[in-house]
Amino acid sequence: MSVDLYGDYTAEVLSLPQQWREQMWLANGETGISSKTIHAVLTGTVDNTVFNTSPSWFRYDVPHDPSDFRRCYLLLKFIPEWKQRLHEVAERFPKWKPFVEQWDELTRLYEDERDREDGKAPLLYKLMKELKNKGNHE
Repeated sequence: MSVDLYGDYTAEVLSLPQQWREQMWLANGETGISSKTIHAVLTGTVDNTVFNTSPSWFRYDVPHDPSDFRRCYLLLKFIPEWKQRLHEVAERFPKWKPFVEQWDELTRLYEDERDREDGKAPLLYKLMKELKNKGNHE
């Protein structure tokens, strides 16, 4: 099974109503905790009970590695209208602030490194670790 690295969706798909794409992504997209965090905030479905009482693996969170970032990247390629609203994620979850501030750089590094033979993204991962550390102090 191949992994989607690009998110090159057709104009026909991207012209579907945003609400449809939101539901399609949740049902069929590649999801992870960080991409679900974006989705929950931007659809207004953040549940404080879940955030405050669930096991740590189920909580809202930032992307921790390039694979997590890829899922967020694909979500924003599928619903590009949300890129300009990422600040809302940082407003709801302050540890996202460094990631939102550096989103364009994270995207650039991801796109530069996604085709590496070894499948690694060392520069992206390095920046992500720095941002995660910075976000933990927000």
